[in-house]
Amino acid sequence: DEADIVKSNGKWVFAGYGDVLFAWNATDGTNGISITKMPYNDTSEENCTSPYYGGPFPEPIAVAVEETTAGGNADATDSATSSSSQGNGASGKKNRHGVKRHLNYRGRNNNNRQTMSIMPPCFDCPMPCYKPPKPRILSLLLEGDRLVAIVSEENYQPIPFDGPKSVPPIVSNWQKLVVRVYDISDVPSDGSPLTLLAEKSIKGEFNDARSFDETGILVTTSYLDTWQFATGLYRYNKEYCGLNATEYSKKASELAQNMTDEFATRLFEELELDDDCSNIFQISAMQSGSDEDSTDGNLLSNFVQISRFDMAADYSNQDIPMKRGGAFAPGYIRSIYSSQNSTFTFNSGYSYNPELGQWESSTFILGFDISGDPSPLAIAEIPGEPINQYAADLFDGHLRVATTKWHWWNDVSTTTNRIFVLKVPDETEGSKMNVAGFTKHLGKINESIFAVRYIGDKGYVVTFEQKDPFLVVDLSNYTDPH
Repeated sequence: DEADIVKSNGKWVFAGYGDVLFAWNATDGTNGISITKMPYNDTSEENCTSPYYGGPFPEPIAVAVEETTAGGNADATDSATSSSSQGNGASGKKNRHGVKRHLNYRGRNNNNRQTMSIMPPCFDCPMPCYKPPKPRILSLLLEGDRLVAIVSEENYQPIPFDGPKSVPPIVSNWQKLVVRVYDISDVPSDGSPLTLLAEKSIKGEFNDARSFDETGILVTTSYLDTWQFATGLYRYNKEYCGLNATEYSKKASELAQNMTDEFATRLFEELELDDDCSNIFQISAMQSGSDEDSTDGNLLSNFVQISRFDMAADYSNQDIPMKRGGAFAPGYIRSIYSSQNSTFTFNSGYSYNPELGQWESSTFILGFDISGDPSPLAIAEIPGEPINQYAADLFDGHLRVATTKWHWWNDVSTTTNRIFVLKVPDETEGSKMNVAGFTKHLGKINESIFAVRYIGDKGYVVTFEQKDPFLVVDLSNYTDPH
């Protein structure tokens, strides 16, 4: 069952609206309603303890302007600059710290130049109070007498600013998810809220959720800031000045190796992986080892996590026990597909084609076994992007995926539409899903896929540019779909 913002068991209707969960009788809406508001700390300005950016924060303040005329230099003083700026139409208004800004705009005879001198950073500037927005109900799951609400809350955490030595977090999530389980065995109709049984906070941004009987599956993504690791490795840094290619490579490699342990430890802690990596894809399994891996691809752009929990548990301590699996992946999640025993995520991104010297759209597929604790199952990469979750289907040990690949530089057709058939490996075949077969281009030139459905060994595809061709694809022969 797919998560949605509205759910019904035939007797009651449950709907999330902003930060409020409504429930009413499905057959007679006049019988009353239950209203459950998500918790929100509406801190007053006087009691606020979380200023913007963790304040105090350095803010550059513009003061004196050193004036340069066409015939030479003039002495720069606050008074001279102020009068000069005002005489030339510059703004002498005060900013919110009560400090005047002096800008000297020069006419065409002075080459339209504008100069401004900046004071050193201010570490004691007062900052306004930060009040996060209200939480928002993203989706609901329903099973038996349990209702699960997946709620987004802004995950603002002030960064203690210690000057230039401050280190920002690697996991750059501005949201956190809160999973709340409610008892709906006795829904009130007098406006009172549902009974909360348990809740759990999860790092990451919500992608999608499913339920299979009493099992809930939640897919989230945490975005990673790898720039702080990589920035010191680029050739333009001054420490590499004068080095040849071999010397640069050696020095950059030594620097990277010295930073790796500390960076990995921080990343491990921020992702809260519970001292266990057994359910996470090994990054080495995702690399081909070819020269293509050296063309600026980033396998650490985000962390995809699959969380599994029991919706029917007793929750004696009001906590929701969860089992998790995950993988580092490039791109961003386009869609997910789930069956009762497996979940596949489809990350859209770009791969480098060394023959053409171009980056091309591609989809990185991560498969997880969810029959027990979520664990790595299979990986694959195929050209193009799926339009939505219906573009994929698991049938008889094979994953079928329909994609559109865009290539705007092509004078003949800007698209290629195909269905790929991938063999899901068993325990003895490793983790790579090999392509068993794929179709020729589906549709006419320049058309892209707009809808896909699978029924048994048939695929049904609609493509579009000006008209809507309807195509039936025979998938009974995995090596020759047509």
